[in-house]
Amino acid sequence: MHAITFQPLQRMSPADLLAFSQLNRDLQCELNANGTVMLRTSFHLRYTSLTNKIVKKLEVWNSESAQGTVLTNKTGFVLRNGAIRHPAIAWVKTIKMAKQIEHLIEHVPDFFIEYLTASESLSVARGRMQEYLNNGAHLGWLIDLENETIYIFQENKATETILGFKEPLSGGEILKGFQLTLSQ
Repeated sequence: MHAITFQPLQRMSPADLLAFSQLNRDLQCELNANGTVMLRTSFHLRYTSLTNKIVKKLEVWNSESAQGTVLTNKTGFVLRNGAIRHPAIAWVKTIKMAKQIEHLIEHVPDFFIEYLTASESLSVARGRMQEYLNNGAHLGWLIDLENETIYIFQENKATETILGFKEPLSGGEILKGFQLTLSQ
């Protein structure tokens, strides 16, 4: 996945970015808090396959708990700092879904997953993960497929690093009862 960034002459509103995204459907369009637009190409097949696997497991858990909605990178989140992000996978409590504008939700996800790709440094990815937490997210997993490493970001806690995909990941207090093993 490759990324291109540019600073438009005038800051894009969420509606502007949505319209721009609809003209560029093959790209994932995000807006940084400083107004910079970031365009990323679609995920590689490995990421798509893993995303589908995780979404299926999360939807099974969610159907039993009936507390929220599972979303993919087709949905963008307008964060309090003005950034618009498209996490690979997100879960939002049902009560927060009321502020939805087409494919944009004016809220941060409660839980989210991002992938570390070859086109992005770990420090940039960590910054994006922290941005979600700074804007109200509770739990995030940054998955590095190449190095089989997961970085767990939680509000008010230090980042935890898990080496290898054999140990189950826990949804903690946010996704009570949800567990995921990536090696399966």
